[in-house]
Amino acid sequence: MSRLERLGRALLSALVVSACGSRSALPEASPSSTGTGGSDGGVDPCAAPALPMQCAADILAAPAGDEVWSSELPVGNLSLLGPVAADEAGSTYYLGAESALYVKTVYALDACGALRWQVDVSEAVAASGYVPQVMVAGGHLLLVGIGNILALELDTGAQAFVADLNAFAKQGGLGEAPGKVMCLGYTAADASGTAYTAVANDLDLHVVAVTKEGAMHAVAKVDHYLGGGGYPLGAQQLALNAARHIVLAGDSGSEGTPIRAFTPKGKLVFEGKLPSFGLGQGLAGGPDYMTGRGLWILNFDGTLRNSYVGGGPTFISWGDGPTLIDGQGELFSIGSQHLEPGSSKLTFNLLGRFTPSGEPVWSATLDPEVRAGPVLGDTDQLFLTLSTGFEPATPQSLAAFSPAGQLVWQRSLPPSGPRPSYWLLLNTAGALTVAIDRRVHAYSSGGKRPPRCAYWPTPKGDLGQRVAAREK
Repeated sequence: MSRLERLGRALLSALVVSACGSRSALPEASPSSTGTGGSDGGVDPCAAPALPMQCAADILAAPAGDEVWSSELPVGNLSLLGPVAADEAGSTYYLGAESALYVKTVYALDACGALRWQVDVSEAVAASGYVPQVMVAGGHLLLVGIGNILALELDTGAQAFVADLNAFAKQGGLGEAPGKVMCLGYTAADASGTAYTAVANDLDLHVVAVTKEGAMHAVAKVDHYLGGGGYPLGAQQLALNAARHIVLAGDSGSEGTPIRAFTPKGKLVFEGKLPSFGLGQGLAGGPDYMTGRGLWILNFDGTLRNSYVGGGPTFISWGDGPTLIDGQGELFSIGSQHLEPGSSKLTFNLLGRFTPSGEPVWSATLDPEVRAGPVLGDTDQLFLTLSTGFEPATPQSLAAFSPAGQLVWQRSLPPSGPRPSYWLLLNTAGALTVAIDRRVHAYSSGGKRPPRCAYWPTPKGDLGQRVAAREK
């Protein structure tokens, strides 16, 4: 089965994992904010916290690429997924799932690889063959199930609340008579911990806000969002940009992909259409733009900066894989291509850099394909995991590239397990973490910690990684 077929099957069966990383929530920025950081009253809001543990110094002292710790998690017969999220204290979070879909357990590891806690969530996460979105926001670990959002305390894993979106909608919380209610799953959260999620009532879509206390209220509505032969399961997306707009992409339209943006109070900011191949999968927020599949650049007012990037005899497509954005707004994207003209088989083996206006700076063809990443380090290096295939025991490696696209170092990883991992995260102690079979492995990035005040890469299941906007 090709990677494209795997992606299509995953998208048609369920919305896949999404997560927010170390600086996961969006900034409290004004629409005019350029997202360049700064100070307020002499206090640096981008300063990473000190980690009072010896392993932070050990990781810093280790040569880049060296394994600094590994931990086997008590998953039993479950598949180990992750790291699905990371927090400011250095912890990373993982899921234990039956058949890699039915989530049963959440695990928290500290920056040194010690198990902090594990929690059974099989009764709390409303799911059926669905891996929830996972994100850190407002001091909670949020798991977005089918019909609800579960919030766990970061320190203990104790349940903070369960927001029952399904019951909320059926009891009239959307402000209209309930019909066929369906929680669509895609969700984003801001720095305060408020999550925004999509709930359908018959053919209409409602954006619902869930506060960090678990209170719910409807924010915005789009009439006749669903329906028709082009039902866009998996092609929709909801994200927050650095101006705090709620950006909603995708519906059942076939000629161009509609995209809308709302304020947190539900006021429409713009309404338009994305260009061809501009589906809203993997929306990524830059300092003053959004981008997505096709690597179009969309200003905060909904106008386009660029035209389609790609094409050619092998039909190169940028943004099909993950896109990472650095502190200056430069984009680093994983691209795909058809190795044989007319072939349906895609290979995700391209790494490219683009300006904030979408102009190509450089591109490189990698061998083998990208499995996870890119992740940005504080020395501006890009980290990827590479693999030759999807079968168990497939050779794989961890590689670092310079901002100019040159290979800096590469080291072999243990062979892949029965369930290939599409996740790679950098914790705040500067360790790159990856789960292989039942064990988590951590490697020195060669830096002190993830980049301060950058747009952070975070995982999204089979589709690789997304970015989350930095703190202001």
